[in-house]
Amino acid sequence: MSRLRKIFILIIFSIGFLAMMFYISSENNLSPPYQVNKGPGPGPVKGPAPFPGVKVPFEVVVRAWSIRNITLFLPTFLPHDLKPTAAYVLIDKNGNIGNVAIFLYSNKSHDRIETAELTIEVYPAEDLPFDPKSTKGGVFTTIGGWKVYYKEEAPVTWEEYQQLYGSYARLISIYINGLNYLYRGAPPLTIQDMIKIVESMQPTKIS
Repeated sequence: MSRLRKIFILIIFSIGFLAMMFYISSENNLSPPYQVNKGPGPGPVKGPAPFPGVKVPFEVVVRAWSIRNITLFLPTFLPHDLKPTAAYVLIDKNGNIGNVAIFLYSNKSHDRIETAELTIEVYPAEDLPFDPKSTKGGVFTTIGGWKVYYKEEAPVTWEEYQQLYGSYARLISIYINGLNYLYRGAPPLTIQDMIKIVESMQPTKIS
């Protein structure tokens, strides 16, 4: 193997490792915090990093993933009159939808990640992103045979979120068939509501 190829592989591995560690840091803030630089040194932490996605209907994601034999599970029980409002996905230069999506639910028509009452981030994974040995607080359990971690009060530093719901959200992470589902639920959703939502998850179908 040439020296240049070894360097390239090392760079790719390093980027992947840093991305994974950055995501796992979400235990303290539902998404990794990002910093705003204002001169030398790191700037203040401003909350979850923006997701540079494209807004699409749920059905677009379901159809695209079904073609790739990815079975998406979504809840069928939605309390407080919550309804689907939008999904956000990454789209490559060829117009293909990626394997990461964020699904939003609201009873006030909120269709932005910062303000929707219920969000579900879905992405490929080999296990839950939370390690029982190193994760502080919360509960590890199973629901419907799925591995689950939940925390009743997970900090959220997003300013727009705080103005609407306060500083905390309900967090639930579920691992199903190679995908992790990371739920963020804003008050008045309770952790009991969130558990019922998870219990209602069913495979989606193309209508």
